[in-house]
This record gives sequence, C-alpha cells and structure tokens, in this order.
Amino acid sequence: MNDSELQLAVARLVLEISRMADAQCPWVTVDEMQARYGRTLKTLATMERRGETPRRAKGGKWLRSELVQWESRTAIPASQQDH
Repeated sequence: MNDSELQLAVARLVLEISRMADAQCPWVTVDEMQARYGRTLKTLATMERRGETPRRAKGGKWLRSELVQWESRTAIPASQQDH
C-alpha cells in the first residue's frame, strides 16, 4: 500500500468513526470538551475564535463528527491536558 492509498484508507476510517459517533450522541457539551481536552471554557472559547477548534453549533455544543475529523488533523490529542 503506497502513501496515497494509506491516506485514503485513513480518511475513510475517520469518516466512518464520525458517523458512528454521531449515531451514538451527536453533540459534545462544554463540560465534556473541558474534560476531553483539559482546557477551561475561556481557553476553548479563545481557541474557537482563533479557528483552532471547530465552532459550536446552536445551543453552545459542538458537533461530535466535526470534532472527530478535527482530532484526526490536529497535533493536540484528546488525552493531552494542560494542568
């Protein structure tokens, strides 16, 4: 498998994981985001304004599929915490 085939396979997996996550629970709350990334609401809001994270949808929640796709492209793993 060459690099482009591998990238395509990973993209397909990310898309499928996003679909599965949406089917389970499509929205991520502020509390879940804070726990997931170890960031305060203020830091998350700053990151959002800078375009460093996906934007929240109506109701102040994030769409889980957008977060999964963003996580696949970002250098900040969900488990990283800034304590």
